[in-house]
Amino acid sequence: WLYPELPWGAPPSWQMPQMRGGHFMQVWEMMSFLACLYVSATVPWLVAFSDDAFPGVHSCIYLSDPMTTELLTIATMDILVDLLFTIDIFINFHLAVWEISTNGSPHWQLIDDLPSIRSKYFWGGLWTDVLGQI
Repeated sequence: WLYPELPWGAPPSWQMPQMRGGHFMQVWEMMSFLACLYVSATVPWLVAFSDDAFPGVHSCIYLSDPMTTELLTIATMDILVDLLFTIDIFINFHLAVWEISTNGSPHWQLIDDLPSIRSKYFWGGLWTDVLGQI
């Protein structure tokens, strides 16, 4: 499984040798952020202006004939973004999480056993991610 970065303010001594994947997750989160920006820009534009920008094109760009370079670029980017979000769902099932434990005084606790990670994601963010993917 993958480990996230240390929580803000955590001492470097919390870093353990087996905690791998922090840099990958930074890059992955940046790619997800850029994909969200792409979606937030293209979806409203396609809904509002696709008839004006591409006259005679079917309302679903995947069914358009002829498939122009612009439409092919948009369709390819949409497929890649959907693939990225789908992979993100699978990554989250294997991503350890930091949470604040309230046993005794509040403190950060790393949840890194796979059944707990999957249960937390299944009952937490999975349904938001799946609805966003649709």
